[in-house]
Amino acid sequence: MEVIRPEDIIEKLNLIPLENEGGFFKQTWASDLTYIRSGAFISSSERNPLGTAIYFLLVNSPEGFSALHTLPYPEIYHFYLGDSIKLSLFHKNGEVEQIIMGQDVLNGEHLQFTVPGDVIQGSRIVGGGKFALIGTTMTPGFIFDDLKTKSQEEMIIMYPEYKKLIMSLTRR
Repeated sequence: MEVIRPEDIIEKLNLIPLENEGGFFKQTWASDLTYIRSGAFISSSERNPLGTAIYFLLVNSPEGFSALHTLPYPEIYHFYLGDSIKLSLFHKNGEVEQIIMGQDVLNGEHLQFTVPGDVIQGSRIVGGGKFALIGTTMTPGFIFDDLKTKSQEEMIIMYPEYKKLIMSLTRR
């Protein structure tokens, strides 16, 4: 079997860098059906797709992680191929949860996992892995205005006992 390289995946799937968050992505689906965000005045920016799906590729490098961020709606992760990732979730109640996504389902790795809305999340490839190709599905659909990144300083104040983890998932 041919060795898969991250560069080949980026080219084959036409992935582009995801600014601020990190990694590479491509939206593969956006619902033709839309909903109207709240408010009395309606503009095109207030119409959102009912659902969206993306490919997302992480590559093991110093900058190869998904930086801590929040989204207002649930995000369903799907693991496709490559090396396992650790998905770190910072809940509002102070709890921090770490989920391993990968192919080793018999040893507790997840092929699919739903991150609730408004939970701070970030991810990184486990150990010495080279890359991970995952996908996410959201409903209501993703729009860039909904993505809110968290600063390192803000996160350390909120979760001081997780300073090392926070530093590994934030950009200065």
